[in-house]
Amino acid sequence: LVRVPWQEAWMAKRVMDVGSLGVIFPFCSTVERAKQASRACRYPPLGCRGCGPTLAQLAWGLDESKYYDWANQNMLCIVIIEEESAVKVVDEIAQIPHIDLLFIGTSDLSFSMTGDKRNVQTPAVQAAMAKVLAAGKKNKIPVGCPAGSAEQIKSLVGQGFRFFQAQPEIKFLQQ
Repeated sequence: LVRVPWQEAWMAKRVMDVGSLGVIFPFCSTVERAKQASRACRYPPLGCRGCGPTLAQLAWGLDESKYYDWANQNMLCIVIIEEESAVKVVDEIAQIPHIDLLFIGTSDLSFSMTGDKRNVQTPAVQAAMAKVLAAGKKNKIPVGCPAGSAEQIKSLVGQGFRFFQAQPEIKFLQQ
């Protein structure tokens, strides 16, 4: 999985063309941005991914005649819901074809809603997270979020989350 800096098709193309099977798109705060992300991950007619996958074909051991269909079936498109504006349209975002996972950027969501990243546990932010989780469940799309410990993961799994971002290695080294 590779996180690109924005939902531009050319940015996603570069990481997919070297063999990544998943692209994480930040700030998918509108339906249009989420559609751009989805389309960037698929070859026509499903999307607008440009041709040039020689390295990816080699990485996955496929010749050109098989690679395009295989890539369309196996690419993972993850959109990050990290602004209040995204939460407002998350039901529509979750209905976009080929969005494979909704990931909640909890700190940025908290910043967007409260002005402080440490307010993830406030009722408003928790309600926003629940709304994203409900949209994912309704549309059979897994939902993920950051998790800082095994205990937190257990709690989040109980709520219905299925994908987790672990702490960066530096955090483990600091402990």
